[in-house]
Amino acid sequence: MPDVPSSRVQNITILLCLLFLLSSAGVEAQVLYGSLVGNVTEETHAAIPGAEVTVVNKETNLTRRVLTNETGAYSFPNLVAGTYSVTVKMRGFADFVAEDVVVPQNATVRRDAVLKVSAVESSITVSAEAQVAQLQTDRGEIRHEIQTEEFEDLPVSLAGNYQSLLQTVPGFEMEGDMRPGRMGGCNPSGSVGFAVNGTTTSTTSTNVDGATNAHIWNVGRSAIVPTLESIENVNVVTNSFDAEQGMAGGAVINVQTKTGTNSFHGSLFEYHYNQHMKARDYFRPPDQEKGKFIQNRLGGTLGGPIKRDKLFFFSSFGGIYQRDNGSSILSLPSARARSGDFSNYQTLLYDPSTGNPNGTGRMPFPNNQIPESRIDPISRKILSLVPLPNLSETTEANNFFASQPFAADRWSLDNKVNWQASDKFNTFVSWNYAHHRSKHITAFGVDQGYMDGPRVGAGNAGDTWGYNNRISAGANYIFTPTLLADVFFGWTRQNTNVEQPGIGENYGLTVLGIPGTNGPERFQSGWPRFNISGYSGLGTEEPWTPFYRNDNQYSFRSNFTKIHGRHEIRWGTDINSEQMNHTQPEFQGGASTGARGLFTFGTGPTTACLQANASGACTQTSQTTSQVNAMGAFLLGLPTQVGKNQLNIFPFTTRTWRYSLYVRDRWVVNQKLTLNYGVRWEYFPMPTRADRGFERYNPLDDQMYIGGVGDVPKDLSVKSSKRFFAPRFGFAYRATENFVIRGGYGISWDPYSLARALRTNHPVLSELVVPAPNTLAPASRLADGIPPIEAPGLGDGIIPVPGNVSTQTVPTDIQRGYIQSWNLTLQRTLFGGFVGEVGYVATRQIRQLGYRELNWADVGAGNAGRQLTRLFGRTASTREVGPIGGSHYDSLQARLQRRFFRGYSFTASYTFAKAISTSGLDRSDSTLKVMIPEYYDLNRSVSGMDRRHNLQITNILELPFGRGKRWLNSGGLLSAVVGGWQANSIIAVMSGRPFSVTASATSLNAPGNTQRADQVKPEVKILGGVGRGQPYFDTTAFRPVNEARFGTAGFNSLYGPGRFNWDFGLFRIFQVTEGSRLEFRAEAFNFTNTPKFGNPAANVSSAGFGEITTATEERQFQVGLRFQF
Repeated sequence: MPDVPSSRVQNITILLCLLFLLSSAGVEAQVLYGSLVGNVTEETHAAIPGAEVTVVNKETNLTRRVLTNETGAYSFPNLVAGTYSVTVKMRGFADFVAEDVVVPQNATVRRDAVLKVSAVESSITVSAEAQVAQLQTDRGEIRHEIQTEEFEDLPVSLAGNYQSLLQTVPGFEMEGDMRPGRMGGCNPSGSVGFAVNGTTTSTTSTNVDGATNAHIWNVGRSAIVPTLESIENVNVVTNSFDAEQGMAGGAVINVQTKTGTNSFHGSLFEYHYNQHMKARDYFRPPDQEKGKFIQNRLGGTLGGPIKRDKLFFFSSFGGIYQRDNGSSILSLPSARARSGDFSNYQTLLYDPSTGNPNGTGRMPFPNNQIPESRIDPISRKILSLVPLPNLSETTEANNFFASQPFAADRWSLDNKVNWQASDKFNTFVSWNYAHHRSKHITAFGVDQGYMDGPRVGAGNAGDTWGYNNRISAGANYIFTPTLLADVFFGWTRQNTNVEQPGIGENYGLTVLGIPGTNGPERFQSGWPRFNISGYSGLGTEEPWTPFYRNDNQYSFRSNFTKIHGRHEIRWGTDINSEQMNHTQPEFQGGASTGARGLFTFGTGPTTACLQANASGACTQTSQTTSQVNAMGAFLLGLPTQVGKNQLNIFPFTTRTWRYSLYVRDRWVVNQKLTLNYGVRWEYFPMPTRADRGFERYNPLDDQMYIGGVGDVPKDLSVKSSKRFFAPRFGFAYRATENFVIRGGYGISWDPYSLARALRTNHPVLSELVVPAPNTLAPASRLADGIPPIEAPGLGDGIIPVPGNVSTQTVPTDIQRGYIQSWNLTLQRTLFGGFVGEVGYVATRQIRQLGYRELNWADVGAGNAGRQLTRLFGRTASTREVGPIGGSHYDSLQARLQRRFFRGYSFTASYTFAKAISTSGLDRSDSTLKVMIPEYYDLNRSVSGMDRRHNLQITNILELPFGRGKRWLNSGGLLSAVVGGWQANSIIAVMSGRPFSVTASATSLNAPGNTQRADQVKPEVKILGGVGRGQPYFDTTAFRPVNEARFGTAGFNSLYGPGRFNWDFGLFRIFQVTEGSRLEFRAEAFNFTNTPKFGNPAANVSSAGFGEITTATEERQFQVGLRFQF
């Protein structure tokens, strides 16, 4: 056999590996790379074919060469993101050299070259200054870049979370507070969710080094958040996606971690803050001192060559250690209310032992007082385990201040190895490991003789622990300069565990003596929960705890790129898998009964029916106040709903697969116009469990069908369409060298997995719910406890389901939703390196997924009027996952930017937008507020994430004094004192978010529906009050509804307070050696200490109506040292 050259062996081996991976792999690997394109012309604008174009990566010396085509165009697809020099050579012309050309990931950068005859000049060099104002010239999508300088220099967040900078991107709306808070067991990485351009949070996708990085359970968030020091850049696409990008509709966020270079570089850092550097909480009582509030964030990085020009490494360690005393203001029953004395209220308390079962004929308690002999002994025992108010005994709302300690530790390792095997082949492996642990003591403390209570601050209560793991590997091979391929594999594991306070003891049985609470398993131990309308919950606040989760996700991706003349054609595949392995007593979206039991006390049992119709249904009730009527029902031991769940199979599993293909052409029509067009195909088969299919309730025969058992198909006969095609189109027109017009349109299919919605269903978990027959009657007596739950089997795959056990179902012809997005954007270079852009950006979310209640009851019909109660005697909730509505989003998005150069950068982003939702929901796993089909239109409102105005400003400024700067640069003492300073800012000015004014639903008598208040004035004046007794809006504009109808106030009809925030950083840089420096950093988050008020209490039937009693993000100083070499 003849000898085969070693280079050919290498090529054949690489080709075989690529073909193997391509047979099972998928898309978005291009998001790890960038493209560099350009046109080479003479001074007369005539094209120069055959010119040699060479690019060299300045950090690793990776080199690639191509020749310009017949039109003078060149293209370098699949470039490793980095900084390059570009050299153009052609006989008879002077060489053209462009230095410091930055090619980000998932971006197409244009670097045109105009060659001059060699008789005039031998070489022309274009400086970085001439390239600082870079236009987006070849893609029609809406995209933004966040670079290393911004992560390292801006006051990003106290937690060191890069996601804080995403709120500066137009169209982004962050869930929750803008300042990331505590670590928790469910979300230990502190990941943040976003609604982007009016879409639901579940449609945002994040990739780290190309690996899918979804939080499988907490959909829309990330499993892993790399440390700031390990991030090279973040690329964000929010509209008119390229066909290559899928499995998302709101935004695709691509995070690239740093790589090693031919030089050794590293850093060491530590940041610290404590309670003495923190402003006083706005609502902290004057006699309450600030508790402990300490955080240390520290770590280091090291990167460099293993073999110069070939093999490189980068490693990062980051740790964050929190110790604080969270605080919260709660509402607890006063001593007077506990004694049954409500004589100070005008609201009457009616005796449920009088009158008729429908509430007519009831008589009020004499003097509005419940006799001591009528107070239930279990209720009395519960109240003895709850502290009395410590702020005020004259009000039932916001009368208890709680402060308890919290401790959390997290550390993580980020590593990456890059191998440039040749100019044709490069590959990388990156991996992450993070470990976390926390302890969260609840409001009533430990060892103080009280029961468990509400959380104080964010994070899961009790003890949490676990770890996250991620591995990404990719390869890029150049067959010829016009044919390239890249492949990718990724794996992520999340291990999260939470155990609530009191676990291990059956308090419901042994202390309270309530039958049916607790059970033999560890996850059934602890305190039951008691919800009294108008008060903070008592007992364990999080009924879904404890939980033990071990989740995996895999992604396999591949792409080909073929350049043919003016066309760059790209195609690829994507396979994604998600696996849940959980032990958790939670029925997703149900009544939150928990494994220890839930007792709910509403206003009905102590309310009177003042008028009934001919059939006996109440049409008008007496006036109610939660702190009177619900508290009265509690004292009498008359819950309006009782429930508990029983986990029958544990651990339980889910398995989800997603598949996609795409093809896209980027056509350079001429030197001014580039078109991008393509199509994706996506397939979402029905999820399963590890050993069989899911479960589905059939509303036609009142039976549960178990997939893969007996004759029941594994996919439950749920049709999964194979016709999900998503066309994409974009254009970029270079009107002049300084002015670009871009636009695009695309469709994206909602990637939401049904596995979350169907994770726990009967018989895996049985959620027992015992409701009241109508809103004026009790469900049972507290002393009767909770009925037993019989553990079911799988039978022959079709089993009966008890009528009081909740179920989930999915239609066999479910219609998956999709998102349309389009934009028209103008971009222009301005003076001083600034680039300005303004655009119209819009989305339409069609067939948003969510829950519909099949077992609904009409207004006034009560539980007896539920649809499935009439058919089968079924009283429990029965929810169907399917389309529930859609959304409309229209916005003006503007941006003024100067990238960092010569010590200065500036970005101002402004969004003027309106988002309207026909479902009224911001997530794909929520239930409609109004469940009755006849009244579905009442759900329509502005989105809860709607924010009309959002202005974000960031800047980095190296002060122009001292050695090497413009002024005072001659040396000496003054130069040394004023030199080396840097000032950086993030400023946010935003309008408020909307809220709904609601009311007691007692008179509505339609189980599960949210009642709206009556608006009795045409306009509602915003008074701007803050604190107890100071209403934010005119509360006389609303009143409760005491009739069997919906109120007239629309959902989300008022807007809460706006916000202003300025995060400021001041650095002093000391040059230690030529290649190293020490930075002292002082940062102030909310520098002006402007309170960030929450929305007001908005239930007209409760005390405290209209009052704002929460504020967050008080000023916090942080100091740090960072050594860089």
